[in-house]
Amino acid sequence: ICEKYKLRALLAHDITAFGACFSGLESYHVSSETGIIAERANVTGSKKFKRLVEQKLWDEAVSTARAQMQKGACMFDVCMDDALLDAPADMREFLRRIAADPTVSRYPAVIDSSDFEVIRTGLRECQGRCLVNSISLKEGEEVFLQKAREIRDLGGAVIVMAFDEQGQASTTERRVEILTRAVGLLTQKLGFRYCDIALDPNILAIGTGLEEHRKQALSFIETCRIMRRQFPGILTAGGLSNLSFAFRGRDDVRSAIHRVFLELARDALSLVIANPAMLKADVPEVLRALAYALVTDESDRALEDLLSWMQANQPVKNSASASVAQPQQAEAPADRLREAFVLGGACEAQALPAVRELRQTLAPLQIIEGPLMAAMNEVGERFGRGDMYLPQIVKAARLMKQCIDELDIAENQQETTGARRKILLATVRGDVHDIGKNIVSIVLTCNGYEVIDLGVMVETERIVREALANHVDAIGLSGLISPSLKVMVEVAQALKAAGVEVPLFVGGAAANALHTALKIAPAYAPGTVAYIADASRVPGVLGRWLDPKTKDATVCDIRQAQSALAAPRPEARISLRPIALARSQAQRFPVPQELSDQLEALCAKGLMTLEIPAAELIEDLDFAYLARTIYGSREVPKTSILKDLRAFFANYPEALATHARIRFMHARPVGDDIELLGDDGSV
Repeated sequence: ICEKYKLRALLAHDITAFGACFSGLESYHVSSETGIIAERANVTGSKKFKRLVEQKLWDEAVSTARAQMQKGACMFDVCMDDALLDAPADMREFLRRIAADPTVSRYPAVIDSSDFEVIRTGLRECQGRCLVNSISLKEGEEVFLQKAREIRDLGGAVIVMAFDEQGQASTTERRVEILTRAVGLLTQKLGFRYCDIALDPNILAIGTGLEEHRKQALSFIETCRIMRRQFPGILTAGGLSNLSFAFRGRDDVRSAIHRVFLELARDALSLVIANPAMLKADVPEVLRALAYALVTDESDRALEDLLSWMQANQPVKNSASASVAQPQQAEAPADRLREAFVLGGACEAQALPAVRELRQTLAPLQIIEGPLMAAMNEVGERFGRGDMYLPQIVKAARLMKQCIDELDIAENQQETTGARRKILLATVRGDVHDIGKNIVSIVLTCNGYEVIDLGVMVETERIVREALANHVDAIGLSGLISPSLKVMVEVAQALKAAGVEVPLFVGGAAANALHTALKIAPAYAPGTVAYIADASRVPGVLGRWLDPKTKDATVCDIRQAQSALAAPRPEARISLRPIALARSQAQRFPVPQELSDQLEALCAKGLMTLEIPAAELIEDLDFAYLARTIYGSREVPKTSILKDLRAFFANYPEALATHARIRFMHARPVGDDIELLGDDGSV
């Protein structure tokens, strides 16, 4: 009867009776509680993990995933999307190392890539049933079904993102429309069960200072509820770090926002990609209330109240910069203007009077290129250090626009021609992400530039055509996913072929300074390309780049920095390149006499037993594995059980009888071999 019921449930796409299941060496059944997919084995989200992969330190890379699983994650996300990595090869090697690790191999993997060849490689290497993150309708139904069919045939399940041919969904209606269409295609044309599908309606940033982002958290949760009602048993998923992107650098605030969001989404969200460590930190009640007001868009002052609390509760590492940012009752108008900007636009009342006072002695262009640009440059530097946050950047940009309006640019156009330069912006072909580009557009517009925004998924030919037709002064390219970097190289080559040599700048999550120096800059030469990490820095860089007085020096600085990055570093690759046997033999390590005497003394001691204090081991124990052993369960232990185990061994360390046995032995080289000798000298 049970088997018949399961079969009937499958045919009806209803898995509520027995749950969706994924597996490594052990199975993980998705329950009513939101499961955590560990996010740190991701080269785009973790600088440490990326460094380990670049240096091929695989054991340490695996330990990154292991640490996340020990902190309560139920699955682990793996992403190798970087234009300077061999992503398929690195994915293959990492998953093979995972398969040999007794801890991590028990858990299901989530293969995360925007390159389908990497996904294909991951599926072929994975043991058990894994999840693919992700596919979408952005390239049309035919490509969508082709990818989904291959994932199904290789035994995987899919996360479907709320993108289609028109771009990223950002309203509840569009999210539901796209995801409903995707589910219909997967179930009706490919026979997918609901338990094979996880829907990701896109967790977008809140607290950016932009009106359209205020209700993004609520829209995501509501979409998940609608989809789960419409398709009983279907899974929902999302990447949690996107939600609090506006507050990067403030882990306490991000943790509070994440905790509140997960509490609100408890009945709507099946799986969340997150750092489990950030979800365990204690959150002060005051901060939790402020985060709740922001996530639920409780009032028009929710963001202002949170920023005020952050200003008053700066972490220790930012205390010095925080003190600098406080109002000092400056007397000079330029100093008062600077204060208004570095406080994130919080002192608007003192900015405009300062501009009027400066106008009495300076021309509008001198004010823009002097005090105003200096203030925005400092804002950019503070944002880069983590001392200012995205909503403050947006406020500062709007304050810049008010100041420029106060200078009456229209009546002084002949004096301020630089303020109306034309800038072309585009998210390149194949990429539908535009939040960062939109912020750049706002910042540039507020700084007096005329912005021509071509939108997302813009074909290379159109970028070239619009650049020529509009006689633009600079071009900005954006991309979030790794394949976008290859497209940026194509765009640079096409612009060069068309005779375009205006300043070209690139940005977005996928872009970086090294790839720009190695790939994009050579493709655009003799034109110059700059990587600009943050939206707040764009006006300052362009201002110097487009100013005839500073252009040559700016281009020189950019090219010198890129030459330094592109210079070969043989010492960084020496461990990856085999050397001749004779050279290796010649580099034999000479044992100093002092060390030889110490080793001789250790050999004389024979077999030694080392007692290891239990307190030194508690932090390294795999309590999840210990709990499974004690309780005879294969499920992920509850947090309360793990907490109790830790408390028990912390209070009763004598329960851990820990020791190690070690012996030093004489040895001798015989050619390229090493022979171990017994106490009597025998081999």
